[in-house]
Amino acid sequence: MKCIVFIIVFLNTFSNTFAWGFNHDCTDISILDTKFTSDNKVSVTVHGPQRVSNPGHVPCCLQQGPMIIGNYIFYKGNPEYLIATIWEGRKWVNGYSEDNSVDPNDCNYESQTVCDEVYEGAIDYTRVDNFEPFLFPDPGERVTLVMDVYAHCEFDSSYKGRTFCHQGCAINHTTNYNYP
Repeated sequence: MKCIVFIIVFLNTFSNTFAWGFNHDCTDISILDTKFTSDNKVSVTVHGPQRVSNPGHVPCCLQQGPMIIGNYIFYKGNPEYLIATIWEGRKWVNGYSEDNSVDPNDCNYESQTVCDEVYEGAIDYTRVDNFEPFLFPDPGERVTLVMDVYAHCEFDSSYKGRTFCHQGCAINHTTNYNYP
């Protein structure tokens, strides 16, 4: 019995610690470009939405650009033929973190956040990561990048660190694998 109580308490704590939610909305979110370089790097440029100011509402500000990227994977042709996983899970990107994303608790009338003063990442965010070229097909063949992209995120510090993104979805981008 004690074991069952412990498991229930543990699972409840675990689920609240990593509270997460998002709307399946890809409005103004896309992958603009993918480049492979001779030093085994892949450069991906991700486009995200512009800043939204919402005075008097919660959240009062929605920051611009991609904020979180997850499940960054390459396939040959379609998701049936996995090539490489750059990373699994979600990561804050574009300079964002829990510490500089809008907290809806700061959007009340007493301590209104000034949207012009919050951190703003780039609308077109480029990241460069290592990859293993031997895992990829011959140069010139088509590869598909699949990446979860989240934007307009808020981090609610009072709700055990709940992150909610008003936009987010899996994006597919097919390109030629042009390794120099």
